[in-house]
Amino acid sequence: MAPTFQIESIDALRYRISRNAERGMLTDVRVYASPALIDQIMNAGRLLSRTAAAKGRDAKQVERKLEEQGIIVRSESRQGIVEEIPEAYKDVDEVIDVVDRAGLARKVARLRPMGVIKG
Repeated sequence: MAPTFQIESIDALRYRISRNAERGMLTDVRVYASPALIDQIMNAGRLLSRTAAAKGRDAKQVERKLEEQGIIVRSESRQGIVEEIPEAYKDVDEVIDVVDRAGLARKVARLRPMGVIKG
């Protein structure tokens, strides 16, 4: 069974991962993070607020641009499409490099977006 622990901050997470790695126990660690930490992580990649991302955008143009790149788009509303434009997010390669260098995760593959689903 994987070790389980509560984490309250990024620093605590880094420390716990480094300690487990030293002991050779990093293979299957489950982390239960505080709601504040989860919120930090979930919003870490966003450059623009949803309102700013949507301002002046046409959902059909955004959808067409994404589909030209082979990305399937599904949303219950046009607002949902324009909120998730690629320009609203930080460069994923830079984010992954920071996470890798910080020791929070290890790069193992380069994925390509296939779809955007917004409920």
